[in-house]
Amino acid sequence: MEDQAKVCNSTIPKVQWARRSRKQNNSKQLKKRLDLKNSKWSEELNGVLWAFQTTPHTATHETPFSLSYGIEAVIPPEIEVPSTRRGICPDNVEINEAMLLKHLDELEERRERAAVRIQNYQQTAVRYHD
Repeated sequence: MEDQAKVCNSTIPKVQWARRSRKQNNSKQLKKRLDLKNSKWSEELNGVLWAFQTTPHTATHETPFSLSYGIEAVIPPEIEVPSTRRGICPDNVEINEAMLLKHLDELEERRERAAVRIQNYQQTAVRYHD
């Protein structure tokens, strides 16, 4: 028995590999931006995290923020400066609530579309690596 070599096949499933790769890539980007600030990394961290949460991802074509909360993030200057989105019905509470309910109804559809895009993205990655 000692003469026979034992074969140990340790493989990482491709989906798990892709997840690890994405996390490592995000970590590298985060580290790169924070390293540029050296001792002021704590001041830059919020900006880096905000950029990550509000940037559409390749697999979903959605931002993590919008998938979590159902709306796109509004930056503070956009709140103070009137935009088309905020200027439609600033004083009409009923219309505003109706629009929010409509967005909540659409949220589940957006999440389902994002799940389909993730599956397509993963299948494309598997085909690429096979």
